[in-house]
Amino acid sequence: MKEILLKVNNNILSLKTAGICLYNGKILLKKNKNSGIYSFPGGQIIFGETAENSLSNKFIEETDTAVHIESLKIVSENFYKIQDKPCHEICFYYKISPLDKQLFIKTKFVNFKNSDEFFEWISIKNISNTNYFPKNIFKILKNINAKELLHITG
Repeated sequence: MKEILLKVNNNILSLKTAGICLYNGKILLKKNKNSGIYSFPGGQIIFGETAENSLSNKFIEETDTAVHIESLKIVSENFYKIQDKPCHEICFYYKISPLDKQLFIKTKFVNFKNSDEFFEWISIKNISNTNYFPKNIFKILKNINAKELLHITG
C-alpha cells in the first residue's frame, strides 16, 4: 500500500505516526546518518492502516521488535519545507514499550529496513545537545504523561 503523503500544487500534506519509548531516563530515537538528525521511531502512515497499526508494523520492520502501544498521547502539527515546498505534517504520538526487553540492553543498533538510519538511546537530560526533529520535542516529552490527549503545534 502507499504512504499517505498528499501533494497539492506546490504544497505537501504528510500524515505520520511515531512512538515514544522511555527507559531509565533515556528515550529511543532514530538518527539519519546523512543528515545527522534524530527523530522519533515511526514514519508515514500507510493508506488503509490505522496510525496505531502503521506504527506497530514500522517498528517491527525497522527494529525487528514488536511493541506494546500504550496510548495515543499527542497529535502534533508541524510546518516546515521539503525541497523548498511548504509541508503541513500531522503526527500521532503514542507512548510505547518494546515486548522484547533485549531492546533496552542495546545502546545503538541499525535500522533493519534502512541502513542509512540507526536507533540510539539518548539521555533526556542531553537531548538539547542533539540535532533533532520535530523542534517541539520538548513540548512532546513534557506532556508524555498527561492524562488527556493533547494537540500541539510547532
